[in-house]
Amino acid sequence: MKAIHLLPLILFAAVTCSANELIISYAPSATVKADADEYEVNGNRYSKLSLDSNAAKGLRWVPFSKPYYVDITLLDPDGSSQIESVHDYKSISAGVSFVQEYTIDDDLNAYLGCTAGVGAAEFGIEKNKIRSMAEASFKGGLIFRNNITLGPEVKFQFVGSPGETVARVLLFNLNAGIRF
Repeated sequence: MKAIHLLPLILFAAVTCSANELIISYAPSATVKADADEYEVNGNRYSKLSLDSNAAKGLRWVPFSKPYYVDITLLDPDGSSQIESVHDYKSISAGVSFVQEYTIDDDLNAYLGCTAGVGAAEFGIEKNKIRSMAEASFKGGLIFRNNITLGPEVKFQFVGSPGETVARVLLFNLNAGIRF
């Protein structure tokens, strides 16, 4: 499944959620580690799912004053977004978001928050195999004039079903958002 196929689903979910904040994420550091214990349990080797990414990109739609979000994450280990790689990773998720804002000045606020959600993930090496995924993130940053947000985020994704995780994803995102 190419990333472009996820776009209509994300747009539909964003419209349905009445989203009014769009956050663009860039992760200069992203890692996917396969579950090392899986061979002992099921005889399956998931080592092929491990990859180190040059960068990850993401979009998140958040309805202002509502505690949920819709998120998409794309990893490409060779940094080439022009050519679809067999070692890429894509995920789409939705969940709850808890964010607390703090006033610093009339035009400047700070925020701290966390998210937790579930979704689906696909590895490029496993064509047409969609896996379940759970994620959690912790973030903070600044809000300028109540319209622009900037800040870092640490995101964890656990791919597989409960009790049988096949991979773990760790992202260090730099987020930039706009409220409309």
